[in-house]
Amino acid sequence: MPTNRPATVGWAKTLGTGQLSLLPVEGVYDVSTRDGATTVQGQRGAGGLVALRFAWRVPSLPGALAAADLAIVSDPVERPLHEASVPAPLGAAATGPAPIVELICGSGSSSQRVLPGSDAHVSYADRDACRLVFHRERLSQDAGAQRLQLDVDVTRVDGTARPEAHLSQSVVLRRGDQPRFAWIKGVLGPFDRVTVRVSHADEPLWSDGAHEEPSVQWSIIFGTEHWRLYGTTAIPTGLYRVSDRAHSGILSLNFGVVMRATWLDSQGHEGFLGLEGGMMAVGLANDVSPQGQSLTQVATVAGLGLSVPIANRSLATETSINLHAWFEYEVSRDLGGEPGSPLGFVFGPSISIGNIGTNL
Repeated sequence: MPTNRPATVGWAKTLGTGQLSLLPVEGVYDVSTRDGATTVQGQRGAGGLVALRFAWRVPSLPGALAAADLAIVSDPVERPLHEASVPAPLGAAATGPAPIVELICGSGSSSQRVLPGSDAHVSYADRDACRLVFHRERLSQDAGAQRLQLDVDVTRVDGTARPEAHLSQSVVLRRGDQPRFAWIKGVLGPFDRVTVRVSHADEPLWSDGAHEEPSVQWSIIFGTEHWRLYGTTAIPTGLYRVSDRAHSGILSLNFGVVMRATWLDSQGHEGFLGLEGGMMAVGLANDVSPQGQSLTQVATVAGLGLSVPIANRSLATETSINLHAWFEYEVSRDLGGEPGSPLGFVFGPSISIGNIGTNL
């Protein structure tokens, strides 16, 4: 029997002239009738178990006898007296002007409300300024305790989970004058994705049909940049140099450091095509000194590159396979007076390891 809201009582009706009428019990519960429906509500502070009491009345009797209690009957079932918990419509209120639970990022005039149902982008600088707000002051008086389940998951930009940031916690809300806050933590890298879910707990609840699960969910991506500039190593595996006849062919020795500029999509993933430039140590099988020694040249390269990550995408240890098309200038050949043209065009595949840079 609820103590914070009325409950409708129904019982079997007789076909004769007599009928049962529900009686209040002083100090335990109150009874009211409206539009033909009888409701009962436990009094505040009452507890324990109680059996409903009924009076046997015969309305067809004359005078005062029609309302007289001819007999008192007690329900054989005793019911516990406690507060009823009716699940608040968290999901239905989440997009309205007065949500019961909302997610806010930022502070002061720069704060923004994150709406559920879509990916919200928040600056990485505001990763410590996001909090979940439980508006206890917006709960109705007769809603009772709200037993909620809060789950928070954080995933890196490559889609792997950050297990240390996982949170699964039960929250009990009762009406109060001030809201409660739960701060989001565990965001350690740009474009980390945070998924926040709030649902009613899987416990027996008094329900009026508004129970929903899951109730509401938010997704935040902590990154708003559109470009990335980063450095990586390049280990070519068959570059071909086009220059003068005597100094064209497959490069036999190749290693270098390349800077790459490319765009970022909304998830923080780099584009496949990028502008590249860097320094390479290169050598041709037929490039020898007058003394017959094989030469290795130091060259600057600039051009386009096609990069496909195969491991640790967008992380410092990213590994990619690439296809390059570079204009080359061999500094050591030009300054050292080596035979052949220092200018050339280089194209071919490579493997790169590393991704260290910044988002712009």
